[in-house]
Amino acid sequence: MTGRRPRLQACAATIASLLTATATATVPSTALRPAPDWVQHIAPGTWAAISLNTMSDVDPARDPEVNPNFPSAPPWRDNQSAVLGAWNGGAFATNYGSSGALVIAGGGHVDYYGNEVYAFDLGTRRWQRLTNPYRTPSFPVTDGIWPDGTPSVSHTYDQVDYDPVTNSFVMMKTQYDNTGGKSTPIVAMFSLEGLKAPDTNANRDANARNWRLSPRSDDNYTQSGGWSAYDSKRMLFWANGGAGTESFVSFDPQPARDDGRYGTFRGYPRRTAITDATAAYDPVDDMIAFTVFRTAPNVWAVDLTQPGAGNGGNVQLRQTGTPPELESAHGWEWSPSRHAFIYYRRGAGVYELAREGDDWRNDPWRWSELTAPENTVIPDGDLRNGVYSKFRIARFSDAEVALVVTRADGPVYAFRIPGGTMQPGPKPPKSLSAR
Repeated sequence: MTGRRPRLQACAATIASLLTATATATVPSTALRPAPDWVQHIAPGTWAAISLNTMSDVDPARDPEVNPNFPSAPPWRDNQSAVLGAWNGGAFATNYGSSGALVIAGGGHVDYYGNEVYAFDLGTRRWQRLTNPYRTPSFPVTDGIWPDGTPSVSHTYDQVDYDPVTNSFVMMKTQYDNTGGKSTPIVAMFSLEGLKAPDTNANRDANARNWRLSPRSDDNYTQSGGWSAYDSKRMLFWANGGAGTESFVSFDPQPARDDGRYGTFRGYPRRTAITDATAAYDPVDDMIAFTVFRTAPNVWAVDLTQPGAGNGGNVQLRQTGTPPELESAHGWEWSPSRHAFIYYRRGAGVYELAREGDDWRNDPWRWSELTAPENTVIPDGDLRNGVYSKFRIARFSDAEVALVVTRADGPVYAFRIPGGTMQPGPKPPKSLSAR
């Protein structure tokens, strides 16, 4: 790992100045912005294909300036589809561009080693490759950090998020070996502040310097299939590993350290040991609801006023109504406009779990379907390895839109969540299709 420290120190000063400016400024929010014009053409409760290109259109393996083996397979493997297909999630960056972006990176195990970052910009409806992959990956690698200071890739599951305060894409772990499940409890944060336009490879290489790293956590929350959630009240993250985990941690991404790392951890007794659980934060009740659909149809809540209560402190939410077929590795998001958790796994069905009454601990939570009978668009793609946080909600002043992407060579889909306050416009078409 020699030769990495000078570059990291130089980059740390630049990133520190960006973070200082971000933290002291008023952070914009898509909740205050109107939805982009294309949302007006989607009827509430229906899906539309919205993207004007595909992720595969910006595959670095197809770029002779980036792939040293072009036109043969690159050193990071010719399998960009694993960015979406290999047990990976994503995050919605509210402060990227004019309308936010779905940001994704990942691969892991022996599926894919390209650590490039992608953004689907809702303003332009186009995929961008924000960075280029580290060109000569090899394993094992100390702490899952390549010699240039960028993180390696892993199966992110539901352990990838967005920090609105620092405007950063956040991966809660790195991968130090490629034999499966070999993760390091280091958080890798990619600042979306000060990015160069991702239209040249020189700019993409420069953008890779926007990665910053946490110290290594003393508590390992990274076991496969774990979950994380952003707590907007405390402005930190909570994370719990999958099967075999022994810890539940909080992570504050903002404090800068003398060694060039960022953030602080705090460990608590574990909350669950279930693989493929997902979680979302409810700011109304100040709790995280996580699911155990791999083994049971249960939804449990972590009361964040008592984070150290352990497994025995989990509150089982009492479900009523007609639930969908509950599958693990699903999308699970909080809807501010509906005050409900939103579930999606495959096909056209989008469902909510909404509290009835005022007591979230004891009153029932009712299942309802949100997909309208007149919907004609059904998202396609191979979802065998899960949706996780590739399903995200974009919140605007006049609408909420759920996003999902299932394949690198296919479209991004948007679902207009019913109940928004968007003003009436032209009668929407039956479907909206784009490449």
